[in-house]
Amino acid sequence: MPFPPAKVAAAAIKRWLLLLAAVLALGIALAYTPRSYTQIEEARALRERGQLVQGVIVSYRLLTGRNRCSSSVLVEYSVQKVAHFLRAHGCGASPEMKPIGTPVDVIYLPESPVTSEITMSGLSVPRASWALVFTMWSVAAGLSLAAFLVWSRTMGSPRLQNAP
Repeated sequence: MPFPPAKVAAAAIKRWLLLLAAVLALGIALAYTPRSYTQIEEARALRERGQLVQGVIVSYRLLTGRNRCSSSVLVEYSVQKVAHFLRAHGCGASPEMKPIGTPVDVIYLPESPVTSEITMSGLSVPRASWALVFTMWSVAAGLSLAAFLVWSRTMGSPRLQNAP
């Protein structure tokens, strides 16, 4: 007994959507892995070779609201008389705690002073981690496996082979 045409069409649409999701997940993982690796290496280099310099808080951007606590602080620091800026994010800063003009410690890479990190508690420069890379590839692998299983099962089913 063949499936009704509406069910066959819905099943075909779901198969294609699953395949599209798998392809998109693989594309995202492929696109973001090199960038994530660079950010992970920057964090490692800052821990190993970072130099300490005094910076000054230049501005705040407070983003508060319902179930939200986020702030962004802009810090200016100088390396060899060249000014650099660092924007850090988190929930641990406010103008009441550390007013504009307050000195803060900044760690930078001597070979690339633009690569830097703030040492103020509750704030950090957003960088990728191995957990993010692992999660991206796990989602991509899971969707790819699901798409493969669905498509291989469908191709072997005599009732759905002639489906539109």
